[in-house]
Amino acid sequence: MGPDKDCRACNIAGDPYGAAKFFHFTINAILETLLQVKVTKYQVKAEPGIFGKVAAYFGTVKAQGCGTLHLHMLIWLKDTPTPAELLELLKSDLFRDKMKTFIKANMRAYCPGLESAKLVKAIRSDQLWALHVPPHPDSLTYA
Repeated sequence: MGPDKDCRACNIAGDPYGAAKFFHFTINAILETLLQVKVTKYQVKAEPGIFGKVAAYFGTVKAQGCGTLHLHMLIWLKDTPTPAELLELLKSDLFRDKMKTFIKANMRAYCPGLESAKLVKAIRSDQLWALHVPPHPDSLTYA
C-alpha cells in the first residue's frame, strides 16, 4: 500500500519541492473529485459533490513538525441553514434524529489500535513520541 513512513520521510526530505507539488495535486484532486469544484486561472465552477454544492471554501496549508504539509479547510454549502436557523432546527427532536441517522449512515472511521479501551490506554502520550522528523539528506544514515 505504498511506501512506509520512513521511506516517505526520505522522499520528502530529498525533494521538498516535489512533495509540495504532489500535495497540491492531491488537494486539487480532492476538490475536483469529491467536492466537484473546478478551479481555473479565471474562475471557479462548482457542481453538487458529496456534501452538496459548494458555495465557497477557504483553506490554509501548514507544515507539521516533521515537515509534511497538511490543510485546514472551511467549506460553505449552498442552501444550508443559517446559524440562527440551524439553532432552531437543533431544538427539534425530529431534526436531531435525522442528523443522528445521517451521521451513522455516512461517517465512518477505522483506527487500528483503538478497538478497545485497553488498547487506547496503551497508546504512548509523551509529545516527543509523536514527532517524526525526516532525516537530513546529508546524514550518513540517510537512505
